[in-house]
Amino acid sequence: MTSLDPSFDRKAADWLTGTSFFAFVWQVFGTLHQGSATTFQPKWHVEAMCYELDEAAAGRNRRLVITVPPRHLKSIVTAVAWPAFLLAKDPSAEILDASYGQELARQHSDDFRRVLDAPWYRRLFPRTQVASPGSRGEDVRTTRGGMR
Repeated sequence: MTSLDPSFDRKAADWLTGTSFFAFVWQVFGTLHQGSATTFQPKWHVEAMCYELDEAAAGRNRRLVITVPPRHLKSIVTAVAWPAFLLAKDPSAEILDASYGQELARQHSDDFRRVLDAPWYRRLFPRTQVASPGSRGEDVRTTRGGMR
């Protein structure tokens, strides 16, 4: 089956990325690993984390603890993709991200900035822009008063 509109695939992918947090995580992973041989492997635990974060954002889950072993994408999902997704929906949101160490906090902040600077993110969420004067170090502020 072929589409009559050659841009259909792009439009469908953009819609999915903008509405599904799981699809958004997939796109974030691709951005952070661009040019490497690492590929996103959609596993049930990533989908479960995304689902529970959606439930928490909707107020249906008021207490959430995510415990998965190291190297299972918990940091990318919770500290990079989730704040970027929340700010995409509400550029005035204020998000606090905590980490056990300064180096890890800096890495998460740098990855978060890479996502917000990615062409696909700027195209899909033009209202969410980094405010250059207000952003420094690990603090990232948006032009709409939001922050991570």
